[in-house]
Amino acid sequence: MLDKSQVVQIPFDPLTGLKAFVVANALSTLGAPKQLISPLVQQLPKLWELYHGFGMTTLELNPIRMREDSKGRLTPIACDFKWGFDRDDPRWQRLNLPPHLFAVD
Repeated sequence: MLDKSQVVQIPFDPLTGLKAFVVANALSTLGAPKQLISPLVQQLPKLWELYHGFGMTTLELNPIRMREDSKGRLTPIACDFKWGFDRDDPRWQRLNLPPHLFAVD
């Protein structure tokens, strides 16, 4: 479990989406190193497209790991991705996810 100083909740307007400045503000609040902020600001807003475009109800990304690409630039990679869909919203079907992903034990 993370210490509360390592978690930040930054509200944003769902009508306009998760914008780069929202991500930048959250990372700055956490005291993230500058070399990490730029790649995350470029990539994390793309999650809004996934969330909004496919009828998701929840999206959790923990932890975010960084790796260098072939040009030495840092690129975020997810180690744990959890999501939930509104099964009454047909947009999730465009992902063609296998049915076993929705199984509940």
